[in-house]
Amino acid sequence: MRPRTQQQAWLHDFQGGKAKFAQRHLKPALDAKIGVAGLRIGAGRCNDDQSRDAEGLCGTGKAHDQVQVDLFALLGRSGTAAGRADAAKRVVAMHAVEPRPGFLQGHDPVRKARVVKGQRPARYRINAGVVRRSQQEAQQFVSDQTAATRQQCDSLRLGFLVGHSRILPELNPGGQGAYNPDAMFKRTAAGLLCALMLVTPHIRAGEPAQDERLAVYKQFRSAFDSADYATALPLAVRVVTLTQSQFGAESMEMVNPRTNLATTYYRMGKFGEALDIYRETLALLDQQDDAINPLLIRPLHGIGATLRALDRHPEAIAPLKRAVDITRNSEGLQSPTQLPLLKDLVACYMASGRVQQAGTEQQYAFTVAETTYGRNDIRMLGPLDEYARWNEVAGRYSAARGLHVRAVQLADSVLGAGTIQAVNGLRGIARSYRLAYVNGETEEAAAAETTTSTGMLVPPPVVIAQTQSVEGERALRVAVQRLAAALPAQPQRLGEVQTDLGDWYLTGGSVTRAIPIYEEAYRSLSAADGQKLLATPVPLTYRAPPIAVSRGLQDADLYEEQVVEVRVTIAPNGEVRDAQVANPVAGRESAEKAVVSAVKRATFRPAFMDGVAVTSTDYVFREEVFVKRPKG
Repeated sequence: MRPRTQQQAWLHDFQGGKAKFAQRHLKPALDAKIGVAGLRIGAGRCNDDQSRDAEGLCGTGKAHDQVQVDLFALLGRSGTAAGRADAAKRVVAMHAVEPRPGFLQGHDPVRKARVVKGQRPARYRINAGVVRRSQQEAQQFVSDQTAATRQQCDSLRLGFLVGHSRILPELNPGGQGAYNPDAMFKRTAAGLLCALMLVTPHIRAGEPAQDERLAVYKQFRSAFDSADYATALPLAVRVVTLTQSQFGAESMEMVNPRTNLATTYYRMGKFGEALDIYRETLALLDQQDDAINPLLIRPLHGIGATLRALDRHPEAIAPLKRAVDITRNSEGLQSPTQLPLLKDLVACYMASGRVQQAGTEQQYAFTVAETTYGRNDIRMLGPLDEYARWNEVAGRYSAARGLHVRAVQLADSVLGAGTIQAVNGLRGIARSYRLAYVNGETEEAAAAETTTSTGMLVPPPVVIAQTQSVEGERALRVAVQRLAAALPAQPQRLGEVQTDLGDWYLTGGSVTRAIPIYEEAYRSLSAADGQKLLATPVPLTYRAPPIAVSRGLQDADLYEEQVVEVRVTIAPNGEVRDAQVANPVAGRESAEKAVVSAVKRATFRPAFMDGVAVTSTDYVFREEVFVKRPKG
């Protein structure tokens, strides 16, 4: 085995030699004899790779109009439609795809993959399982072809091997002679041009269905990216139909088109249709008996996100966790592509009451983001906000406040003082103070969060006080000032921050200061047609009773979860005038009484109509509680 650095140089020269040969000799020869449409160099099938945006489930991929063509795979299968599609479908690595297993005595694609794996950086290393699947597909292809087609494959492959037999050690066991790139280039050209003369009579014209499929996909992608899902849906169906007619209903080429169709249904809010198609796609992939196939990630994410949208959070955990595990296995433990998956997984853990598991995954996601982007990168604003919100839900308000402070400092240092990108952090600072005032924070919980594994600065423990901190009000005032001066105007966000400020005053008992702020917020929201935010009462100082599910988990063998509904009458000043159980059930009277008592002690943000606070008489408050199972 020659030194690694020399082998790497050979591999580099070989790739350059292939490109040079294709540019100077192969394409002109094909243009003259059989036409570019015959081999479709640079325009093979649509790859439809899935993209993963930071907003969560995206599900459609960017079309690759120019396919990286490995000449070995391409020429070894030229002359047949299946060959051209397969060549454009997948390039595992240099010679990893074996069109004709057994043509060379002692051929072992897995061993060859291991050889090349040791010569390439980690991100380019070959997955031996992919090589095995390629070999199986090639065997199936060969068994379906005529003797004349198999002879074409052998002729072309032989011609190509003549030119580069000195490049890879396993193709030149003796290692005789020095490497000469010019000689290799000439031999490759001569061998391939001779082989083309044998193959040319069998090459057929281009495939209209392939061109139509790519064209329809581009139309679909354009409509999908424009959020015109009504237009995108029939196009997605058409792509599925064309793919099925070209490759078959059970082919792997059906995976991405079907996933795109399901994602379109998901974006349209048709979760039932989306869930069915995602599951059918997953079943198709599971037939391949490859538990770590990266193609599984998108359907699994789709299933999890759809179940989450249907409020079936416990069911969504398993597919999301499996998608995360496959991503880490195929792309590495610190891969940033797992961040959207972790975001949905954490939300499902929290909605299921599994706070500790949610915290573990949330901290992992934060570490991955910080490792990928860097501590002072502006892209850390999202991960900082998500990690802070988890701490708020977990009752760790001091830790949440520290993360929000860091987000504000990061935005101001990178984008300049006065940037509106710091508004979310300013709102978070105020929210953490308000929640600590309402729910309380033990000194032990606060002290436990003064230092973290990420090395972030967290304010010292805050003693629970009877009044709110002025720092929260100041943060909201700064946020209002920044949004009021923003160009272009952002009335929706301004109204939301003004609503937060009104909540701040009403939580502290200052009705006379809160109502005018709410009225300003209503006017701002109306300018953006967002006044629905103030159309329904919202609890501000409600503290759930100990029997509530949100307060912790109970033994499922002893307790069951039930929903208590309370019909509440709320005055324009936010006070509760009356509260009655709307769905009484025999045997849980104590739980119902606890919920009603907690509701009566709460203060609510009042409902507004036409900019004026009004009395609400039909507001229904719901609380999940644990009810002891009957004995026997």
